[in-house]
Amino acid sequence: MAQSMIIFVQDMIKSLAYLIFSAGVAAILAVYTCVVVPEPVLTTLYTVGGVIFSVGMSIAITPKTDGVTNTENRRGIRKSYQVVRNSFMYLFAIDTLIFIAAEVLRKTKLESFMGITCALYVLISIVYFTFNFIELQKLGNDIEEQILKEKNIKAS
Repeated sequence: MAQSMIIFVQDMIKSLAYLIFSAGVAAILAVYTCVVVPEPVLTTLYTVGGVIFSVGMSIAITPKTDGVTNTENRRGIRKSYQVVRNSFMYLFAIDTLIFIAAEVLRKTKLESFMGITCALYVLISIVYFTFNFIELQKLGNDIEEQILKEKNIKAS
């Protein structure tokens, strides 16, 4: 239980660091440039992030533990998938909140800042989702290969 809380806090700190980075860059750009992220760009980024999130979640909620006979290994695999699943949910929740804030604050003095913050944070999330999506696929393949090796050894 304590381990889960530590991982939760680490994920929240990571999400907060991404948000602070995005807001810092957005503040600089909003002050020194006339950049305003158009609504269709934010909507497209959020949609892409949502699609990648959902694909990653479908992999993260179905760990490939069939055939893993060692209980300790099976628990470790499931825990790894849970960590990724939880971080996906935190990032996408923040994506959603920032997207909503950016939409609500359109046509205000904060429009440029919130639009840039949203665009940057969603882009960071997309990169994170994509990287972890690929890593989860690789982990699933590695697990399958290890199971096949163990079956071949037992058959010999």
